[in-house]
Amino acid sequence: MHQAMERSCGRRMSRLRRLSAAVGAYRQRRPERAELLGLDGRTLRDLGITRVDALREARKPFWRP
Repeated sequence: MHQAMERSCGRRMSRLRRLSAAVGAYRQRRPERAELLGLDGRTLRDLGITRVDALREARKPFWRP
C-alpha cells in the first residue's frame, strides 16, 4: 500500500514539473515571439530572417521550440 502511494505521489510531482516547465516556456517565448512582429525589415535582414519566417515563428504554439 505504501509503495502505491509513493508511485501516485511521484506521478503527480512529475505532472507538476511538466506543467511548471510549460508555463516557464510560455512566459519566455511569448514576449520573444511578439517582439519579432515589431521588427522592421532591415532588422530582420540583419538577423538573417524574412518577414515570413518571423510570422511563422510568432504564430507557433508556445510548446514548440
